[in-house]
Amino acid sequence: MKAILLAGGKGTRLRPLTIHTPKPIVPIFNRAFLHYQIDLLKQVPDIDEVILSLNYQPRRIEEVFGDDSELGIHIRYVVEPTPLGTGGAIKFAAGE
Repeated sequence: MKAILLAGGKGTRLRPLTIHTPKPIVPIFNRAFLHYQIDLLKQVPDIDEVILSLNYQPRRIEEVFGDDSELGIHIRYVVEPTPLGTGGAIKFAAGE
């Protein structure tokens, strides 16, 4: 089973923290916030792939999570060409 995490927003309400850092990788206790979400998904035995739907600074997020070899779960990156909103991001990821 696949899970999708919508991680493409700019995080404007967290500014100035998110001017140079995408919201999903803002550190909480020296660890990217998105790591906590992925850890929770890994606890669900049926989930074998996590799709990260990205838009704002996607390369920065890919740098943090890399090729998923250290995470223990397969990660696929889907980069929206423009911000598509919640429904649009899910539909776009389904077509990739």
